[in-house]
Order: sequence, then C-alpha cells, then structure tokens
Amino acid sequence: MTTKDLTRGDIVVVADRAAEGGGKPRPAIILQRSEALAELATVTVVFLTSTAREAPALRIPVPATPVTGLRVPSWAMIERLATVRKARIGRRIGQTDNVTLTYIGRALAVFLGLA
Repeated sequence: MTTKDLTRGDIVVVADRAAEGGGKPRPAIILQRSEALAELATVTVVFLTSTAREAPALRIPVPATPVTGLRVPSWAMIERLATVRKARIGRRIGQTDNVTLTYIGRALAVFLGLA
C-alpha cells in the first residue's frame, strides 16, 4: 500500500505490537487528516475490537458491512489511540462513514480532556 492510497476513515490492518502475544494484526481506522498523510512517516489510528463491552464512552460501534470490509460487528477502542509507522500499515479492508468518524472524534475529545 502506498501513502497516496491512504485517507482519513480508511479501515486498515495494522501490526499491533502493543498487544499481548506479540502483536497480531488488528483492524484500525485512520484518524488523521488525509492532507497530512503524505507529509508524515507515521499514521494516527484507533484500533478496533470484535469483543463487545458495555462502555459507551470508550467503544464506538463500527458495523460489519461490505463498505467497512469487517466480517463481524466491531467497536473503535477509544483508549487504544496510536501513532504507528506507515510500514506497519497493511492492506486496506474498507472505509467507515463520516457519522462514525464524528462519534469517534467526539469520544476522543472527551477521553483526552479536550472537550
């Protein structure tokens, strides 16, 4: 995947080194502005999980649809915001919608104390 192919809202596979067990590949949503992607060697993402958890402020639903490319319903883990090297970004599996990105942005602002 080349840098020019990445855009905000893309759902991609990332080698998650922070995970237990040595970093299995995990889906993530690209959060940073598309205009900044070409200029930086890193990409800011929020990781996804398929494990349901009752934590509405920390888990934003992302549906499994042909557009998202997810096979099972998933949730953006607001506490798992990360900036990763582009070399850790694997294939693009889909795209999330602007409504979901807005919910994620609002949840991140509250989580980080910016709102």
